[in-house]
Amino acid sequence: MSHHDVFFSQIKTDLDEIEQAVQTNTQFMAALETIGKDSSAYRGIVGGIAMNLQTACAELERILTAIAKHIDAATLEGSQEHRNLLAMTKSTENRPTILRIHTLSDLQQLLSFRQVILNDYSYALSDEEVLENADRLSSCFANFAYDCLVLQCTLTNSVATSSSLPPAPA
Repeated sequence: MSHHDVFFSQIKTDLDEIEQAVQTNTQFMAALETIGKDSSAYRGIVGGIAMNLQTACAELERILTAIAKHIDAATLEGSQEHRNLLAMTKSTENRPTILRIHTLSDLQQLLSFRQVILNDYSYALSDEEVLENADRLSSCFANFAYDCLVLQCTLTNSVATSSSLPPAPA
């Protein structure tokens, strides 16, 4: 097994954790349809969705940081970390572009919202913003996972895998 294979095995594990958060949020959102908006249970579920969003966004950042360290031999830290992570939409001599533009757009919005979650209590968040970002996470995750698969195929020269890639998510 090559060092890229081991690395992408860990990425797959991390993506599975994000997928679990997306699935949990989908279940939470379905439960919200049966609960009145004025109930404390509704607010509790929205708070749970917000925490899942925060966790998933932290994992997305962690994956990008790991890619930067593994492939670019770069350390992304400090106040410019988000800008540096999002610069990964550009190719380098070591790797192709990692994120497509619509993945980047969703990711930027999610990372900005994560900062709101981290700086506000969940009960102070707008229900609409939380639910909108939960939907955004679903589409962003599908695109992000696809972008990671493309990167893996490119770096491992996996012609058979890359030729059988599913179509990119919309």
